[in-house]
Amino acid sequence: MNKLIDYVRFEEDYQNAINIEYDLHDIKKIVNYIPTSFAVDLIEDIMLSIDDNSNDRARLIIGAYGKGKSHLVLVILSLLNEKNNSDVFLPILKRIKKVNKPLYYYILRYLDDDKRKLLPVIIPGTTASLSQSFLIAIQKALSREKLSQLMPDTHFDAAIKMLKNWEINYPSTLKQFEKATNQKMGAFLVRLKSFNSKAYSEFIKVYPSLTSGGVFNPFFEQNTIELYNNINKKLPQYGYNGMYIIYDEFSKYLEADIKRIPASDIRLLQDFAENCNRSKANQMHLLLIAHKDITNYIDELPAQKMDGWRGVSERFKHIELQNNYIQSYELISKIIDNNKLYKRNHQLLNNVLNENFITYKQNHLYDELESEELSNLFLNCYPLHPATIFLLPRISEKVAQNERTYITYLSSKNRNTFWSFVKDENIGSFITPDYIYDYFESLFKNEVYNGPIYCIWKKAFNILESIENNDLEKKIIKTLALVHIAEQFDKLAPTFTSLCDIYKCVYSLEDIN
Repeated sequence: MNKLIDYVRFEEDYQNAINIEYDLHDIKKIVNYIPTSFAVDLIEDIMLSIDDNSNDRARLIIGAYGKGKSHLVLVILSLLNEKNNSDVFLPILKRIKKVNKPLYYYILRYLDDDKRKLLPVIIPGTTASLSQSFLIAIQKALSREKLSQLMPDTHFDAAIKMLKNWEINYPSTLKQFEKATNQKMGAFLVRLKSFNSKAYSEFIKVYPSLTSGGVFNPFFEQNTIELYNNINKKLPQYGYNGMYIIYDEFSKYLEADIKRIPASDIRLLQDFAENCNRSKANQMHLLLIAHKDITNYIDELPAQKMDGWRGVSERFKHIELQNNYIQSYELISKIIDNNKLYKRNHQLLNNVLNENFITYKQNHLYDELESEELSNLFLNCYPLHPATIFLLPRISEKVAQNERTYITYLSSKNRNTFWSFVKDENIGSFITPDYIYDYFESLFKNEVYNGPIYCIWKKAFNILESIENNDLEKKIIKTLALVHIAEQFDKLAPTFTSLCDIYKCVYSLEDIN
């Protein structure tokens, strides 16, 4: 028999979680991106917002882990910035052309226009103050693009210069400062250089006692929005007509302790969004990426702060990655490449898949798909069993983390992955649901100990420990656990019939019984 590995390929470049800041100029991540229909819609939405008259430039993308938010945003940023490497977009544009020709031609015109290019500014997920995060992000962006000369002096720079002046001309004053703050100058400078507002406050507080009651009055101080606007006005001289600001992992900022977030941060975010929406030709865009809507975090806040966050939320256009499993199936089928297998074993595959098609057409597991769509799905996703195709995105959505999602299952060469099955099995074999149980088990185990998923896993674990040398029994227990975790009993119930439908391709009904 021929091994599956000789005929089935998969897109390996999907295996690593995307870090927008570090992957910004990684051409490979762009070339191999596979846009779903939702991705094309979002690309269109953002491309239309770069019209000079748009007042729709603050967005919040919401979606669970494994939805591909960061990868999609990385592609969009590259479209807005990578004018010198427009050839890398050819595979993406080819797919866009099939579903949205007007958008295809609109993007081509944008890529050909040398006067339109946006500076990417990436704010990484952090628990730092909002002002500090924005200042660090613009400093890094300008440094990355060799535009550091555009970064104006701030009150932090003024404090740094004062300390260095003391070091050279007034060493006794510096010693008093170090004693008062209980910190060496070098360590304190590091804090100021990272725009640490607490360090600056300490400097302001100590300064009068060292200067006979003097008040520190930096020669330059402005708020964060003014600083961004002043930089943005100078960007056209360097080939940019604005900037696109991404706050990646915005959830981390909210989850750290939303009760402690000061009113000044809430106001800054609200004003920044308003500033972007009014930026017109001197473009500024702000996009937040989160796992949940802002309103999901504010239930226990005082009324005033709750109102403030609602005001923030209202200034952003909300884009939610819904549980559209058809798009998940679409992505799965694009990551798996079994064209070579189909060409060489056309009749064999048809025979293997036909019985499954009849079974799952009759039991309504895929009611949302037409007959031809269902047939193509089973064919394009082979060797995944139809029940596995159904469960994979749903289980991923329940427990996935960045390093372990249904995408990493399909595209990484680790233990218990799609690859580990394909390299060892022959044509005609199926990846039944028990295989994905093995991949996600570590995440089930790490769920909250009194939560439903952990309890299901613990029950399955105890039963599996008692089973010796019976692979089918183990497979059934793992599958039942997945069915209970997915909680889609109207489509896939924990019944004898469901188990027979899944395992009759490998075992006899007598064995299953």
